[in-house]
Amino acid sequence: MAYDSSRGICVLFGGNVPNNLPFGLTNETWEWNGYSWAKCNPIHRPPARQSAGMAYDELRHRMVMYGGDNNMANGGFNDTWEWDGIDWYYAQAQNGPPRLYHHAMAYDANRHVTVMTGDATISGLWEWDGQAWNSRQSTMTPSAQY
Repeated sequence: MAYDSSRGICVLFGGNVPNNLPFGLTNETWEWNGYSWAKCNPIHRPPARQSAGMAYDELRHRMVMYGGDNNMANGGFNDTWEWDGIDWYYAQAQNGPPRLYHHAMAYDANRHVTVMTGDATISGLWEWDGQAWNSRQSTMTPSAQY
């Protein structure tokens, strides 16, 4: 879930729904306007997942979502999706980060990039500029963490 500052709403995608078989996951998109929930019906949808990272790109007016867990043995997703308030778009990024879930994302308005850290097993820092993920190296890096 992340906040869309242009439209003044929170956007929620996916999650783990109890008793939703076979794996309990959903690929629903919901928006919260501060008073009520609205279920969105986009033409395109990312695969069902939980624990994805999301942040709102203020310059491009798009929600950026990366990765997440699919409750399968492969550990999840390494895909990038963008939500424009109407539909989801798959962003075919080359040389992207590895499969991540339980990771953190935020938008850096000064540099106009979405910043993402690794998860509990992978440390690292990546930046999304709307076209590609770029790995950022530093002499000091936080350890892998939720």
